[in-house]
Amino acid sequence: MVQPLVESLVRDGEWSFVFLGGEFSHAVLKRPAPGDFRVQSIHGGTVSRGNPRQEWVSQARAVLDSVTEPWLYAWVDGCIVDGRVVLMELEMLEPDLFFNLAPEAAVRFADCLEPESRA
Repeated sequence: MVQPLVESLVRDGEWSFVFLGGEFSHAVLKRPAPGDFRVQSIHGGTVSRGNPRQEWVSQARAVLDSVTEPWLYAWVDGCIVDGRVVLMELEMLEPDLFFNLAPEAAVRFADCLEPESRA
């Protein structure tokens, strides 16, 4: 994968918006180590639970509105540029949904897998 270097990523980090069963669940903010641009922990980046602005969540949701096939979960990665979410990645097969930072989301995800058994 090739991505452009977005200056706001270096300065402010990259947001991951997690959607489960079609609904926004939680968000995390990934930040690079000082002097680096990579947000992955293997490169010194950090990940923390985030509280994004509602308009950013709506903009991430708009990315998913273009997906025509059914989906169980999605992770929209984006940087904030001029107050708007700029899409970096759309993950729909991601193995890590940051449940360690949002434990309540694991229950929501389980409900998506077997909604009728939890009613």
